[in-house]
Parts: sequence; structure tokens; C-alpha cells
Amino acid sequence: MDTQHAIFSNSMVAATGCPKAGVNLEQFNALGLHALWLNALGSSTRRFKTLWFKTLWFNTGTQCGLACKNHYIDFSPTNDSLAFIRLTQVQQFPNQIQRHELGTEEIGLTCGEAFCNPDIIAIMGTILRRGFRLLVLTNAMHSMLERKNGLLALHKLYGQQLTLRVSMGHFEQQLYQQRRGPNAWQPVLDGLCWLSGQGFTIAVAGRRLKGEEEQILRQGYAELFRRHNIQLDAFDQRALLLLPEITADCASECA
Repeated sequence: MDTQHAIFSNSMVAATGCPKAGVNLEQFNALGLHALWLNALGSSTRRFKTLWFKTLWFNTGTQCGLACKNHYIDFSPTNDSLAFIRLTQVQQFPNQIQRHELGTEEIGLTCGEAFCNPDIIAIMGTILRRGFRLLVLTNAMHSMLERKNGLLALHKLYGQQLTLRVSMGHFEQQLYQQRRGPNAWQPVLDGLCWLSGQGFTIAVAGRRLKGEEEQILRQGYAELFRRHNIQLDAFDQRALLLLPEITADCASECA
């Protein structure tokens, strides 16, 4: 077993030997999603239910193949502080959502890298079978491509019910690699081209650096997509989501 695989072989124990951070779902489910929105609001209006849980997000774990600069959580190949969420844990929530009529239409999977989670394909299948739209955030690199067969099977069954949003911080290789590492450019292009070529419903999340104009960014991405035959409209705000740059000063500025 190689060193990296050994580090992540136990989903509940960190590399240091300490227990990983995680949610005790038995205790959480004793309260339940229904009680959660009641406590948050202080009333039981349907309007709040449909707004609050329209999209429900799960964090699949902190492991990622990249160690990016300016990320809101320290995702990296060596950070296993947050336990992988497991299939048996996710399975509990669709029942609560439907039993309490919480109005959830979409479930999102965010992460370090979702496809590092060993249960990811089974988790995705469970969510899609229950009729929810599914949005998976990914860097579209090696971990995703290792699961091609599972992804293709889900795509064949569920089509546009599944969306993969690929994180691509910039359309210029040099600026992208400054944040993601010197060997990150070609893998993300390979993954994005594969998804597009197979007909998946995809989107891209980019970064808008301070002083950059949105129109220029969209033109840059449009040219990149055209050059690599990636079937995305860079001028559609749902297809290309431009997020503000996160810096070390953000926390103090927002405090």
C-alpha cells in the first residue's frame, strides 16, 4: 500500500492517528431536518421550507488531489481532517426530505474532490434514483476519470438530471497554474473535454480576479471552449459561473 493510500484507508482516522472531524448523524437525525428548519425560523411556514431546502449540500470530505491557493477550506492531498461522508449516511436524508415535504429539488456535492470519496458513484446513484437533480462540484481530473464507467452508467440512466460543475480558476494557463500547481492545466482540460464529448450536462466555475472585467473573462473562456470543442456557452451565466477571488483579507473585510 503506498503512503497516500494508507493515509486515507480509514475514513474515520486522520494521518496523525486522531479521530477525524465529522457529524454524528445518529444524534443529528434525532433532531432531524424538519426540526432543523423549525428551529431556524421559529415558525412552520411552507414558504420557508421551500426556500431553505431547495438545494441541500453535502460535503464529501477534505481530500483533494490539489492544494489550491486562496481556497475557503484547506483541501489538499494531505488533509483528511473531515471524514468522507458514506452512502449509509446520505441514504437517511431523502426519506426525511420527502416525509416532511421540505421542498428540496436539488442536492449538491461539494468537497475537496468529490471523486476521491470511495462511495461517490453509489451516493450519486442513490440521490438520482430518488428523483432529485444532482450537482457535483469537481476538478475533473484523475480521480473523476478513474470512475468513467460509473459516470457513463449514471449519465445513460439520468441524463440532464445530473450536472457536473468543473472548477477552472482561469482561462489562461499561467494564471490557472499559479493557483492549482504547475501540472494541473492539462488534466483539467482532459477531464472537461471528456465530459463534453460524452454529452454530460456540464458547467464551469471560474475566478474573477480583482480588476478583471466580466466581459473579457467570458470572451477568454469562450475562445478556450471553442479551441477545445467544449460544448459550453461562456456567455450563459449558468454555464460559466464567475466567482470572486478569495484572499487572506476576506475574513477581516467581512467581519
